[in-house]
Amino acid sequence: MRNPNGFFGAIQNSLFFLFLALLVNSSPTEAQARPIALVYNGPGACKSDGHCAEAAAAIADKAGFDVEFVGPSTKDDSLFTEAAIYIQPGGNATQVADAMTLAMKNRIRTFVENGGGYVGFCAGAFYAMTPYDDKGQNRLGLLVGDAEVADFDYPSIVSVSWLDGSRHHVYWEGGAYFKLAKGSDVEVVSRYASTRQAAGVRGMHGKGRVFVTGFHPEAPYDWRFDPKLEDADGTDADQALAVEMIQWAAHPPARR
Repeated sequence: MRNPNGFFGAIQNSLFFLFLALLVNSSPTEAQARPIALVYNGPGACKSDGHCAEAAAAIADKAGFDVEFVGPSTKDDSLFTEAAIYIQPGGNATQVADAMTLAMKNRIRTFVENGGGYVGFCAGAFYAMTPYDDKGQNRLGLLVGDAEVADFDYPSIVSVSWLDGSRHHVYWEGGAYFKLAKGSDVEVVSRYASTRQAAGVRGMHGKGRVFVTGFHPEAPYDWRFDPKLEDADGTDADQALAVEMIQWAAHPPARR
């Protein structure tokens, strides 16, 4: 006697093996691929008491990016071709400028001009502003405006008013406030609550987005231990701001 389920059983078997074949042939890498964030890790990025590059990398990971560290003379252009964003961490902007080759500075500028994102925390914010000359001195000149050191105790937890009207307590350690020309197309996103000076700004450079802060929204909890600093918000609120910065600067990725 014929098996009444033979025909339908054959179909089910065929579908089952087709499903297995799709699983085997599909690429997990493609399915799980994340955009790439380049994080500077070289002279001028703080090492001894903050590990600024690592903190920036941790936030990039939290924002949904795979991280590639680059140095002051990285020559692999394919990294910039594949990346969605470049992050300049805290530290000393002058040391970064002195260590970084002109070719690397131009590589960053071209990357942003063509649609890549740039995020700068503290020293990375100083480094993003004008001036820029053909010798690549001082700063990258990605945003038109000046940056000067804010006047707070060093280090401090300071109150910052954000664009949406909310206030956050954030970690500050020698960072900038920004002076923009009247009518500038650079947007002030946050201000130090006590001085009303611009604490975070963002704008376009060519096709790319640039977002910088004078304070450290990426600061991990242990930065508050020496000396012990009280943060009413805790690090989660601060780091959510840093995640938003990265996602804003990298999305939409105009260069892709």
